Amino acid sequence: MKVLIAGLSILALAACARPAAKPTSPVRVVVREAKDVQDFWRATLTRPLRMKVARGSIRASAVYPNPLPYHSRVRVTDGARTLVDTVVADVPMGWQFVELEGHRRVLLFDGFTGGAHCCFDTTIVQLGSAKGGTTRVDWGNLGRSLMRSALGTGDVFRTGDNDMAYAFSSFAASTFAIKILAYRNGAMRDVTGEYPALIEHDAREQWSILVKRMRSSDPFMRAALEPPIVSYLADEYRLGRGAQGLTRVRAANGPSPVSYATALTWLREHGYAS
Repeated sequence: MKVLIAGLSILALAACARPAAKPTSPVRVVVREAKDVQDFWRATLTRPLRMKVARGSIRASAVYPNPLPYHSRVRVTDGARTLVDTVVADVPMGWQFVELEGHRRVLLFDGFTGGAHCCFDTTIVQLGSAKGGTTRVDWGNLGRSLMRSALGTGDVFRTGDNDMAYAFSSFAASTFAIKILAYRNGAMRDVTGEYPALIEHDAREQWSILVKRMRSSDPFMRAALEPPIVSYLADEYRLGRGAQGLTRVRAANGPSPVSYATALTWLREHGYAS
């Protein structure tokens, strides 16, 4: 839920743009003709803006709009060598040098596609021995943050399960089970199960939301019980306690319009329950 709260706060303050997480080491960023990142929203084809970043021999830039609104030309070079030169369907949100799990040096380009609160994505540019390879990650509505990996060899990505958006209620009433992804062998891998303490913490937060909604005087909140139920059960199934979690929900919620069968079907279809 921390990811959701942070995303909604940024939505209210910055027209859905989220700043990149704090770099793991110093980095130089230059935004030409722009006082801040939000100036990109006022850029035009006749007055494009440029976001630049540099470290050592690596130089990167994003020119927006180019060639069309909601598109940016992204270019990364290492000396005379061009690592990336492409157009992405994004408003640029930021550059960030990081070291991912396994001591993988990468450059992250974060973008926003321009919807009401969707969608956020990240282009990962490989540096070091695997220079030039790219992987694009679609975060959907939630965005991402970085956290230290369990192995202590770099960072992994923390987000929520975007498939839960709108699945059982409006986006505002949706809740999202924690999801942790690692960049391994050039692709993103779901490694949430390797972080049981974080899953446990998220389960407690989901349960707290459920209890608050059951006790709420707001009929809208009382009618939106399925999102925290499903998020809570998703966490419990990841921890191997799905049956116990369902028993707890039934005991707390009792007979209600909430369809437990529908919730369980969704959890099975999305790999949480067998």
